[in-house]
Parts: sequence; C-alpha cells; structure tokens
Amino acid sequence: MKKYFGLLFCLYALNSCDDGDMVMESFNFDGIASAGCPTTTTINTIFKISDNEALILKIDGKETIDDVELTAKTFPFRNIITEEDNPRIYKINTLNRVIYRVFNSPVSASYFCQDIPPVSPSVISESTTLANGDGRIEITTSKIASDALTPYASVAAVKYRHSVILRNITFSSDNGSTTYETFDYGIYDKASGVNFSFAPNVAVSSCTTNPGRLFRIADTNTGNIESKENLNEVLEFRITDDELAALDLGDNDLLINDTHQLIYKIYSSDVSSASNTFLCEGSDSNLIPTPVLYDTFTALNGTADDGINIATGKIIINRTPNALPAPPLPQVQTYTYTITFSNLTFKDYTGAVHFKQGNVFFGKYILNR
Repeated sequence: MKKYFGLLFCLYALNSCDDGDMVMESFNFDGIASAGCPTTTTINTIFKISDNEALILKIDGKETIDDVELTAKTFPFRNIITEEDNPRIYKINTLNRVIYRVFNSPVSASYFCQDIPPVSPSVISESTTLANGDGRIEITTSKIASDALTPYASVAAVKYRHSVILRNITFSSDNGSTTYETFDYGIYDKASGVNFSFAPNVAVSSCTTNPGRLFRIADTNTGNIESKENLNEVLEFRITDDELAALDLGDNDLLINDTHQLIYKIYSSDVSSASNTFLCEGSDSNLIPTPVLYDTFTALNGTADDGINIATGKIIINRTPNALPAPPLPQVQTYTYTITFSNLTFKDYTGAVHFKQGNVFFGKYILNR
C-alpha cells in the first residue's frame, strides 16, 4: 500500500510541476550576439539565432516617458546615448513583444528580414510575451570606444551598443506560461548608419543671422521612407565672410584651429529649410518633428607640414573672381570660394570615439567681395 501511494505521489508531483509551465529546456541564448536587418527593411526587429531556435525582439510601438506614451513614433535603436539610469522604455503590448520560436530546421538571418517570411523553415512551436501592464523593454545606448592606436577609418565604422533588459515579462504558449522579473536580452551593436557623403553639387548654406558659419547637409533618407531611419548629416565650417574676403586670389592654406572649426553633427530628422533657421538659430517651427541631435564630432586642430610629417587638419580655400554679368545687370564683382579639407581626425565630446577622413570637398561658396 505504501508503495502504491508513493507511486501515486510521484505521478502527481510530476504532473503538477509540468502543468502551466512552458517547456524551455534550450531557452538559452547567452553569448549569442544579436543581429538586425538592413536599414531598408525591418529596422525595428533584432534577433538571436541558435541553430533552429530564435529569440526575436520586435518594437513597432511608441516610446514611453514617465509612463506616458509619446505621440510620435521614434526608432528604438537610434544612435543617441542615453543618460545614466535613464533607458528608453517601451511597454510590452501587441506592438512591442518578444517571441521565442523553434523551427523544423536551422534558420538564417534572411528569414527575419523579409516582409513575407519564406515557407521553409517552418515554425513548430512559438512562445510570445503577454501584455500584462507592467512588462517593459529597456534600452540603454552607449558608444563603443575607439582603440587609441588604431582609429576608425571613417564614421561609418563607428558603432553604438544597445543593451536590452526585459522587465516583468510573461512568455505564453500552448503549454502554459513563464514569468521573468528581469531577463537580460543582451546587447545589439549597430553601426552609425551614416557615411559622411556630401554630394558635390549641393550648395553651401550660410547664416544671415548669427553669421560666421557655413553648412553642408546630407540627408540619408531622402523622401523620408518610413522603414528607414531619417538621419541628417551636417558639416559646419566656422569662418566669417570678412575672413574669406581678405584671402588672396588662388589657393590659401589654413589650419583648423579654435577659430576655424569644423564640426560634424548627426540629427534625427530633416534640418534643411529655405532659411536654415534651425541650424543658425536652433529653432524652426516648420520642422516637425523637431530634429534631435544624435551626435557631435569636432575636427582636431591642424598641424603644419614640418618636412617629415604631412600637415593635418589642413584647409585649402581657392578664391577665384567670377565673370561680370552682362549689362544691363549691375556690374558687381563676385568671387567663388572653393573649400577643401585634408587629413582630418574627428573626436566626440568624450574624446574616446574618433574617426578619420582624408580629402573632404566642402563645396563652393559665392560672395560679392
């Protein structure tokens, strides 16, 4: 009789332990790097793959600040550094969720980067997070510091690290549910998304108010394609019209210094407008949403050619008189200033992240003196 009750107790214990619990023996993605899709496809999805298993994080909803959801949608893995103990927060719901899938054969990254996933491999089991009210996704962003001895070749190589923590999440499947107070999803390293590419045919802009600054603008998402982050690159050169007008005809060699600064900025959305009031004054009611400054890099002061080492941070400005307009137009002499930089090193405000640029054609700027 004792043996009978003992066997009955064991069967009961086994059933009760399994009842309501999700079978997740291999739910372990520690040490596996997160991957994402190209910026032209699903940029709000990252995933981890282990043979035929995948842990997928999809964020298609809006960010929450002080428990209030923002009105405008922002990209979750944007390259803007978060303040200490102040991560970006997305509530777990039908738009923001984590999915664990098991496939019938090994799966590749291309599976997740298509609008319509392929038929093969097929999903044999799936668990997804429930919207329980307290569940949230926390994203903390930092820059990956450069190796001081081997600076990045270009800004395109600069990377940002997004650390993802899941709080109070519940995975649910046909087998039951499992809750985690804290789940460390891991890190997702993402390149800058910009390439320091300023088209030579784009005009140089200047400020009529708050003068002494020239700008070049490069929009990496012309037309604001919804599935692509709308990064705008701005290259700002600080020099006054008076200084330009005092230059000799032909080539003039200068060096970047505390007065003639070259600053590279990355904004979250369009910064260009007819008057450039945002760049010159810091505000423009026509720009909606208001651009957020993602990052700033400043070119290091230049050094002259000493006969052994070539010049760094060099500025070459060619001043050329333009042909006078045909009468009866006013006979006003104008000059074209063709501005080029060479052998540049940019550093961010921390001094820990830097990149190099070779020859940079800034553009042509016309003055009537």
